Amino acid sequence: MADRGSSYRVFRPEEWSDYVRVFFRTKLAAAPHFMDFSDDVSGGGEMITIPHVAEGPTPTALTTTTGVITENVISDTRTQLTINSWVANAMRFTDYQMAQIAAKYNLQAEYAKMMAYGVSKNFDTCLIQTVQSGLITRAVTSSITAISATNIRDALQIIDSYSVPQADCIMITHPKHYWSLMRNQQLYNASVYGRGAPLAEGGMDRIFGIPVIITTNIPDTSTGLKPVSIIHKRAVAYAVGAIPGMGKSGPRLQYKSSSEGLYHKLIADLMFGVKILDSTAGCKINKYTANA
Repeated sequence: MADRGSSYRVFRPEEWSDYVRVFFRTKLAAAPHFMDFSDDVSGGGEMITIPHVAEGPTPTALTTTTGVITENVISDTRTQLTINSWVANAMRFTDYQMAQIAAKYNLQAEYAKMMAYGVSKNFDTCLIQTVQSGLITRAVTSSITAISATNIRDALQIIDSYSVPQADCIMITHPKHYWSLMRNQQLYNASVYGRGAPLAEGGMDRIFGIPVIITTNIPDTSTGLKPVSIIHKRAVAYAVGAIPGMGKSGPRLQYKSSSEGLYHKLIADLMFGVKILDSTAGCKINKYTANA
């Protein structure tokens, strides 16, 4: 019978090698930093209510002869984090193909890694997109096309004015912005910056004391921009859903046989929710476009 367009050359054992060529995968960046509420839904459920405890009323002077004090009514607010995103991808292997690749563990492992990475990247990108959204209200905006050390200092000034602890902040940046910053003498020159010269060491992991996360998972905004963000861990909350086989360790991977034909599907899926907790716990630096 004639082949109707399918090619199985790559699956023929005589053409395989134990070496599998794969594409480079960017390290996931955002999830380890932000508030993880996955344990709260480990037994099921789709909504987590997170109370906001306010700073409290300003103390008032008491009359020394009466000691009378007026109490304040509690009026704290809350945030509801909903597990409302479910992403997946799948690959089909016919029984013929499965018979051919069954003995090739490296090949099977790479397909599984590739698919798990795909759904994890979607989750990571969603976290970063939430950071860049209009719900983070503090921003430094400039018409200059290259990011500068001055922009970083301006953002840190805004963060300090809202009493956001810099110790728990990170800077999320695209590689193009990071290496643009490395042209600044204050950052790359050890005699100015006061530590090992980044150009000699191949880069630096902190800028003005803020840990730097460099990732290409930063999504474009509606105008095609890729903002830089300095953000505190309390700004964003997330939770991974409790689908059987899916936990905090990452996506679920499974093989499913088909009742419609002679094939199997390798499926990777992940269910999660993301929510802004504090719109003032960070600052964006706008108007910078990655030239990639």
